[in-house]
Amino acid sequence: MSNNLTISDDLTNACVEYCNSVTPFASNTEYSITHRINKGRMSFPIPDDLQRKYINSLSDKFLSNFDNSKIKVIVKEKYPHHFSCLYPADGITQGVFKHRDPIAKNGWEHLRINTLLQLAESGGEPIIDNKQIPAKEKEVWSLWANKSLHSAMPISGNKRRILLSLGFHVEPTYVPEVKKLLHDIVDYAT
Repeated sequence: MSNNLTISDDLTNACVEYCNSVTPFASNTEYSITHRINKGRMSFPIPDDLQRKYINSLSDKFLSNFDNSKIKVIVKEKYPHHFSCLYPADGITQGVFKHRDPIAKNGWEHLRINTLLQLAESGGEPIIDNKQIPAKEKEVWSLWANKSLHSAMPISGNKRRILLSLGFHVEPTYVPEVKKLLHDIVDYAT
């Protein structure tokens, strides 16, 4: 029996309030805040109080579906679970550029479980392997981040697009089993 992930209103409201209070900054410090990689985009860790109150239990619920010797929360990354926000910059963002995330040093696959906590007024749709995902607020989707080319459309308007992203590493021989189970846990499985 799988535990379908649902996002509570309390989690959504607390996280959206926090993300809307963050002053824009350059996520990738190799470039200026106006560079296309950073313009209108920031990624940052989840504060400890939100992590303890909401995110740890959500992550644990997800992991309860699997053999935890073969799937683990990412621990060596800058932000294993994090927020990714697109915000208005001069009226429009550059969106999220097409990219793949790195595989773990031990060869384990990089799985992300994402949900849009707040949609922008327009734009911001996630794109995985050149296919736009019609995600709505609080719907959950999976992404094999080291395999799939992923990005997001630019946003426009005055409202931030706020994404919660949970990060996991999966032992390669266990990937087929995880893929089978994901269809019962998330709204969109890739």
